[in-house]
Amino acid sequence: MSIIHEKKFVKLSPFIHDTLRLVIILCVIGAFVKDSHDLRYRQSTPEKSNHRSVISVAKRASERANTKVKMASLLQSLLDPKKNWLAAQHMKTISKRLRNFGLRYDDLYDPYYDLDIKEALDRLPREIVDARNQRLKRAMDLSMKHEYLPEDLQAMQTPFRNYLQDMLALVKREKAEREALGALPLYQRTIP
Repeated sequence: MSIIHEKKFVKLSPFIHDTLRLVIILCVIGAFVKDSHDLRYRQSTPEKSNHRSVISVAKRASERANTKVKMASLLQSLLDPKKNWLAAQHMKTISKRLRNFGLRYDDLYDPYYDLDIKEALDRLPREIVDARNQRLKRAMDLSMKHEYLPEDLQAMQTPFRNYLQDMLALVKREKAEREALGALPLYQRTIP
């Protein structure tokens, strides 16, 4: 796939090609669901009615909530590699790229971007954090040398074995609980 940019053809990588294809499919499905929701809304509203009862407003609000839930479940099923072939291909591509450098998916989270990730990394055992730092250093070294891991080491890699997700979910739950109770946040972003 190529696109025209200032009368020049730019060659896209297969990863970007697959990602663009997934985005286009999601946009088309989102537009279809929105159009069908608008059509149902127009059919359910009476012509030239200025009086809205509380029941009809509540009914429309519940219909919108149901539509949002259906859309969320539709998106989840589209992004689930077990149910969608395109999502499985995307996951396979990501897995291959992570194996090339010996990384795990959780290694890609940046502690400087989100302070919840920094907090979760601080709570993990030291051995896990050290192993993460070693994987990142090895990946940077391989990238600078324009090389990949040897095939036998690539076969041993487990790119989707999570070590950060559980702790990150715990940190986010604690943060949401503190906000719900009106307590001050544990940490705030400061300008370096």
